[in-house]
Amino acid sequence: METVRWQYEENGNGIWREGGGSVKRCEWNMEGGGGSSKNGIKLLNFINILLNLLYQYSFFFFPFFFFFMLKYVYEKKTDTELQFWPHLSREIYFSKPFVDVAQINKNKNLVSCPPDSSIDYLRRHGIMYAAVASHKKGYYQLRGGVDFHVVLYTVGGSAVLTYDGKKKRLSKGDMFIAPAGVSYSLSCAHGNWNLFWFHLENSPMWIDLVGERAFCKKSEVLDKFSTVVEFFLDDLYSPNTAVGLLDLYGDIMAEYLRKDLLGEADSMVFAEFEKWIVKIKSDLSVKWNAPMLARKIGVTAREINSICMRKYSKSFSKYLHQCRMLLGKELWLTGRYSLAKIAAKTGYSDAYAFSKAFKAYFGYSPRKLGGA
Repeated sequence: METVRWQYEENGNGIWREGGGSVKRCEWNMEGGGGSSKNGIKLLNFINILLNLLYQYSFFFFPFFFFFMLKYVYEKKTDTELQFWPHLSREIYFSKPFVDVAQINKNKNLVSCPPDSSIDYLRRHGIMYAAVASHKKGYYQLRGGVDFHVVLYTVGGSAVLTYDGKKKRLSKGDMFIAPAGVSYSLSCAHGNWNLFWFHLENSPMWIDLVGERAFCKKSEVLDKFSTVVEFFLDDLYSPNTAVGLLDLYGDIMAEYLRKDLLGEADSMVFAEFEKWIVKIKSDLSVKWNAPMLARKIGVTAREINSICMRKYSKSFSKYLHQCRMLLGKELWLTGRYSLAKIAAKTGYSDAYAFSKAFKAYFGYSPRKLGGA
C-alpha cells in the first residue's frame, strides 16, 4: 500500500491531496577572498560559527527567537493553551470545529469545516474533535490542564515535542498520546509538519487506553489509517455525501485508534477476550459473570470490565444482558420457540423471568411482537 503524505493545496475545494516535497538543508560556506585582512577573516569566521550554532540549536531558541521574527496570522491565548500559527498553516476538520472559524479566517482561510456540520460521525465513538493539519516553520503550541485526551499522528515532516521534562523530534510514523491534564508543547522549527489529530473524551471509553502519563510510540497502522482518513475527508467534503460510508469510516478510525493505543501485552489479552466472547455468545444458557471469564483468561474481573468498556462502552454484565435480550428477541420473532425454551437458551430460570427482563430492556413485552 502506498504511503499517504499530506499536503494542503489551494485548489478551491479545501481538500487534502497526496503530495510531498523535501526539506533542503542550508549549508553556510564563507571563504575570505584575496587581500582580506586578518581581522576581516576572524570576523567572517566568527559569523560563520555563530550562524552554524544558530542553525544547529535553533529548536532551543524557537519559543524566544521565532516569536519576534515571524508574523503570525493567528494567535490563541487561554488559561490552558497558547498557539501561534504562521502563514500557510492549515487545518481541515472532520466535524464542526471547536474554534472560532470566523475569527481565525478573518485574514486568511486557515480552517475548513464540513459543508454540513449537523452530523458528527465520530462523536458516538467518544471522539470530540479531529482534523488533518499542515503546519509550517514557526508554528508553536503549549497546552496543559485540558479535560480531554490528545492523540496525534505525524504523517510527514517533523516537529519538536517537549513533555515530562523530555524533548523529542516527531517524524513520520510517530504518534503522541497526551492524557487529560498533561502539559506539553509542540513546535515546527524546520520546514513542514503534516499530521492528523484527535481529541478524545475523558470518559471510561478511553481512560484505560490512554493511561495517566504522556508517551510516544510508532503507529502500527499509519498507512491504512491515513488512507481511511483520506477517503473520509473526500466523501465528507463532497457535494454528494454518503452517510453510510462516513459511518463506516468512523467505525474503522475508532478501531485503528484502539489498536494503536493497546500495548502488545494488552493486545494478547484483548485477542483472548474476543475468542471467549464468541464462545459465550454461542451458548448464552450458561450463567457467565466477569470473575468467571477473568479466571479463564488469567486477568482480574476489573480488567474484564475495562476491556468491555473499551470495546462495547458498557460493563461485561450489561453487554452479556444485551446479548441475551437480542438473542431472545431474534428467537421469539421466528415463531418457533416458546418463551420457556427461549428463557432456557438465554440463561433465565423460567418464562416469567425472561419476559420481565425483556420488557425492562425493550419497553414492551414479547407477546406484543407476536411470535409463538
